[in-house]
Amino acid sequence: MPFCGRWIAEDYLPCIPTRQVLGRDRNFEFGRFNDHTVLRKDQWVQQKVEAIFDRSESVKGYFYKNDDCRDALERYFCWLNFPRCDENTGESLPMCESVCKNYFRVCGYDHSLNQCSPSRTISDSNSRSSLEETEADPYFYFPGQPFVKNDDKNLVCTPSIKGSSHLQDIKLSVIAISLATLLVAVIFVEG
Repeated sequence: MPFCGRWIAEDYLPCIPTRQVLGRDRNFEFGRFNDHTVLRKDQWVQQKVEAIFDRSESVKGYFYKNDDCRDALERYFCWLNFPRCDENTGESLPMCESVCKNYFRVCGYDHSLNQCSPSRTISDSNSRSSLEETEADPYFYFPGQPFVKNDDKNLVCTPSIKGSSHLQDIKLSVIAISLATLLVAVIFVEG
């Protein structure tokens, strides 16, 4: 996985379906899924991400000269297409809500565009009188849903990198202590 491997290889083994080839029929002379491999899917993900970057640069969008935003989009697409497997069942785990929130935060999208909350159900939208029966709710169609809140003790979503949130807490603590020490030093020198 030349493209997505850098975001996945060290953190987890992705769920890869067993090779499935369906026989020939009148619509598929050579059968179906003959060339559907991990490498081809990885290349497809790379092409889609690069196409977004190319369009963005032409209009000076969110990704233009914002490497953190570019990385967040690459991770999002890779984790979406190569999810973590549940260690007990072998089934794909849903996307972590934190991945979506990080993408919106790092790229500087307006908060009103954030659709990273746990998914609403159809019955929730039917109970809302503001939606016409024929009107589509774009909230339902956000890639990666349903999002799941990460659990530090259990692997419940993709990527579920064990201990990553604890490292963030430690970094923030060090920064806070450093700033407090600096403030005390400034007050002491001026006083």
